[in-house]
This record gives sequence, C-alpha cells and structure tokens, in this order.
Amino acid sequence: MASIRDETLLKSLRANSSIKKIKEDAKAPTKSITYIGFIRVSTQKQGIHGISQDTQEKLIENYCTAKKYQLADTYRLIESASKGHRTKFKLFLKYISGQKNKIALIVSRTDRLTRQDCFDLDELRKKDKIEIHLIDRYSVLTSRSTPDELANWEIGVTYAKRESRMIGQRVNEVRLEQMENGQYLREAPVGYLNVTDKITGKKTIIVDKDKGHLVKKILLEFAKGTYTEKSICDYAEKLGLRSNKGNIIKPGCMGALLHNTFYCGYFTDHNETYEHHYEKLISLDTYAKIQAILDKKNKKAPKPNQYNSKVFVLSNIIQCKCGCKMTPYEKKKTNGKTYRYLLCSHASTTTPCDVKQVNEDKFLDQIKAEVLDKLHFDPEILKIYQPAIKREIQQELDTSKNELNKLQQEQQRIEEERKDYLKSVVKGIITRAEYDLINEDLCKQEAKVAEDMASISVSQERAEAILKRIIKLLSSGIDAFESSKVTEKNQFLKILLLNCIYDGEKLQISVKKPFDLFISNGLNQLWQPHSDLNRDSRLERAVS
Repeated sequence: MASIRDETLLKSLRANSSIKKIKEDAKAPTKSITYIGFIRVSTQKQGIHGISQDTQEKLIENYCTAKKYQLADTYRLIESASKGHRTKFKLFLKYISGQKNKIALIVSRTDRLTRQDCFDLDELRKKDKIEIHLIDRYSVLTSRSTPDELANWEIGVTYAKRESRMIGQRVNEVRLEQMENGQYLREAPVGYLNVTDKITGKKTIIVDKDKGHLVKKILLEFAKGTYTEKSICDYAEKLGLRSNKGNIIKPGCMGALLHNTFYCGYFTDHNETYEHHYEKLISLDTYAKIQAILDKKNKKAPKPNQYNSKVFVLSNIIQCKCGCKMTPYEKKKTNGKTYRYLLCSHASTTTPCDVKQVNEDKFLDQIKAEVLDKLHFDPEILKIYQPAIKREIQQELDTSKNELNKLQQEQQRIEEERKDYLKSVVKGIITRAEYDLINEDLCKQEAKVAEDMASISVSQERAEAILKRIIKLLSSGIDAFESSKVTEKNQFLKILLLNCIYDGEKLQISVKKPFDLFISNGLNQLWQPHSDLNRDSRLERAVS
C-alpha cells in the first residue's frame, strides 16, 4: 500500500513530519542522472596496449544502447584495485561527490570497480549521490537496494578478492621459479644492463661494456685495503664511473655497491638468497675481503675500560684473586685530569667479579716500597750475576715470542672465521642481522688480541740492550725507574715480578729468581767480597 500523500488527512492525523516531507519534495528540483562509464586496468602495460580495455568499453556502449542511456563520459583509470592506497580512485569519488546531478556509474564487472570493501563508495550510494550498474550481474545498486541486491554485490566483491589473491599467488609462484632458475627480476645494478633478446623476446642481464670493467676495477682496488669509502668515490669519479641515472657516486651509494652480492654471483629477494646465472665481476673470496675491510673501518672503537690497546706500566702484570687479569684503563674526570685504574677483566661478564677498580698509583706505591726502593747495589757486583739475569731475560723474550706467534695465529683465525660467516651471509645460510651479532663478538676478540700484542711487542728488542737497561735499573733503583719510559717500566716489571695477585685488599708481590736475592732483607752484607769460603748456597745457585 502506497504512502499517504493527502495533506488534509495528514493534518487530521497530526502527522506534521510527513507534511513537512511532502512540502520539501515539492520544492526540491527533479534530479537528472548523468551516465558515466568506468574502465580500469591494473598496470601501465594494460593501459598502453589496451588489454581488456576495448572489451570493457564495448560492453558499456552496448549496455547503454540497450537501456537507451545517453553516455556522458567514460572514465579510464590505470591502478591496481588490490592495493590499499588507491589515490586515483579516491580522486574520482571526490569528483562524483562534488557533482550536482546524480551519477550512474556503469562498469563491466565488479572487480573492475573494486576488489575490497570501499566505504566511500558505499556512503555515496546511501546518500543517493550515485547508483552502480553492474553489467555482469544485470543489477543496479541504489540507495533503495534490497538486502538481496546488496548481498549479491558483496558476493561479487568477495569473488573479486579471491580472484585477486589467486592472481597474486600465481605471479609469486612464477617469480619464485624464475629466481630459483637464477633470473634476477629487478633493475640491474651499476655495471650491468637489462636487455631483451630481439629474436626470442626474453629478458636477460649482461655486463655493461662501458661501466662493467670500471666497477670491477673499483671492487678489486678496494679489496686491497688501501681505500676508504670516500677515497674510492673520488677514484670512481676520476675513472668516469656514474650511476644508472648518470649521477656521481657518493659514499652512501658506494657503500651499497660494495655490499652488493650481485657482483659475486648472488642476490637476495624477500630475505631469500639465490645464485644468478649471469656473468660475475668478482669472486666470492674477493667479496669477503671487501666486507672484512668495511667491517674493520666501520666498527666502533672499544670503550676505555674494554680491551684498551695502550701500554700501561702494569699491563699484563697483576692478576685478580679470581684468576683473571687486572686490565688497566684511563678515565678522564670532570676536573679535566686523567686517572689510571686497574679493573678485573671478569667484571663485565654475566657473573662479575666482586673486586672493585684500583688506582694504578696504589699498586705502584706498594711495588716501589717493597721492591724498587731496595735496589741499590754496586754495578761490579751485579756483573757477577749478569749470566743469570741474561738467562731470565732471554727466557722472557722466548716466552714473549711464543705468545706473539700464538696471538698472530689467533688473529688469523678470527679473520678466517669472519670470511666464512660472510660467505654464509652471501649464500643465505645466515641473515645479515645474525652476522652483525657474530661480528660484534669477533671484533671484541680482535681488540683483545690487539691489546695483548701491543703489551708484548716491546719484548722483541735485543737481549743485550734489555740487559743493559735492567743492570742500570738494578744499580740505580727507583731513580732510574722513574726516569724510564712507560714501555721500559712495563718491560722491567715483567722481568722482575712473578704472579702478583691482588686479593681485594693488598697486592701479593712475588719476585723472580735471581732478583729475589737483590731485595731480600739482611743479605746486603753477603754481596761484599771477602775471603769466607762458606758463601750462601742460594747465591751460588743464582750465579750458576
């Protein structure tokens, strides 16, 4: 039954709102409908070559002819409906919302209009600003559409989504198969060119005759370790190498070039690494050398309290009660003065040592009081014990040489391990993030080795020269020690002291033989020559 339009009856029923609606409808001008065809293609290639575009246009024209609609315009859009940000489509809806006339939008299929829920489009339909003509479903959606008609529309959108996902899956399967066969599906890096075979029409990548040899030369030069990223950029500019866009290669782009695995035969796509079948510019070993150089140049300097490579007076001399070395380091305070401390190397581990840091001066004062202040003897007497002292120095030298050889082997092992991990990154066995964590630990090991090497490097001097300095120190005692260089002080204490252990309160000092005889209390008179044949047997053993 139709709605009541008799104003007299409505007044008697006091239906004022209905009367108001009738008056507004009478005043409102009759809306004319503008018919617009909507054609969408997903890619630029479809837009250029007309794939499905002509078919859509023909269907819309036939529909308008059959329905006797006057087609005002046809809107063509090149944009994928499966992507979330549909900028062009939103601009089109904004254009529709600004029109005075109602728009009848004619589309060939549901998926040409949308493949996902479109809130803005549905709002325009509810406001009666637009009606949608779906040619494939022989239906028209308006503000008065029934639930069945809306359900059919939603079903069409659901099928369009399914089709989009199926297409995406097929595309991904084809891409994956191509990459597993060694094809690179992106723009080739500097030094290569994307080309299409004129006969077969297949795409491939070849070495750029103009740039390929320049890129190879730059990579090989950088692998020698004589260039920084900035200086290799200057070298590339001197050679005339430019990016694919013709720009000068700056450090940021050069870094990407040096890290690019494509030049050694590999590429990464969506965190998966593949081996390509194109010509290589460098070997995998050369690439590993380049990455090792970059890691060394870019690694952060060690903190002052960790693996300090500077030689201190007490470097590698004192042990903590827990069995670990006491590592010296410098600390600059707010007053501008620099202080030296020793800290147990076990203090920063997961189960840290409870021994606190100690000022270097505290240990030196104790060593001076208990050892160095007592070294005042006649040089002629010391000559008697030169053979024993020389043997001790030579033994220390041999030990230092053996330690240095072991440290050099350890340094080489770390470098080889880093190369192996780099190769694993290139081959996709581990990720770059995993490598960075491993490399951080390797850098710490490397810094610790460098510290140990620096602390024993002074031990490689000639034994005779060291002997002369030791004799001078033993003769002059604390005065000669104070005037010596830091490396000489460290060398002297290494030869003089043995197993100095800090118990948390005091340093337990132990002196090597025969130097323990020089500082033993009450033995000074035994050094003076006399005719007594009953000399102390310890002195005889020391000389022998």
